[in-house]
Amino acid sequence: MSELHRRQAEKAAREPHGATKQHQAGKRSARERVHPLLDPGSFTEVGSLLRQRVGGDRPWGDAVVTGHGTVDGREVCVFAQDFPVFGGTLGEAVCEKVVRLMDWAAEAGAPVIGINDSAGGRIQEGVVAQALYGGIFRRNVRLSGVVPQISLVLGPNLVVTVLVSLVTRPPAAAAIDAGTGDSAPAEDREPVGEAALH
Repeated sequence: MSELHRRQAEKAAREPHGATKQHQAGKRSARERVHPLLDPGSFTEVGSLLRQRVGGDRPWGDAVVTGHGTVDGREVCVFAQDFPVFGGTLGEAVCEKVVRLMDWAAEAGAPVIGINDSAGGRIQEGVVAQALYGGIFRRNVRLSGVVPQISLVLGPNLVVTVLVSLVTRPPAAAAIDAGTGDSAPAEDREPVGEAALH
């Protein structure tokens, strides 16, 4: 139990620094983005002590906050990329947390809300992380038309994370512009991210 408390304290001590960096950039921290979306006191974080396997800097929870809560009493799953940690990039631990959350959402029939603020994939982790990106995409497609998937683009949304945003509904205009180069008005675009496409 003392080891658990030590890890939680280490994680808690690091978070104010990341929040300050976000505030200086005129943005909210990952947690400050999650809590206002949900009913007060309903958020339960999962995977808060998962971290990458290798490397010198291995922060607890890695670069994403994942969990579930309620919106107007309805259960939802939510993840928020934590930009101050490795640029919010998708590495093995981040992908594992998101994949687990999406699997739980599928079982529970709960909507998935993704808050994107990421520099893309963490290529330093190689093929292991890249394989897990595929796991997220597979789940996006499998859940399409089954549970609502909502993407909020609140910062950089590069490479891999653009693709995740494109297959959710409603597709963010900024993600479409960055991912496809389409600059047509939203009402003139072909539908993107709908179940019928998958």
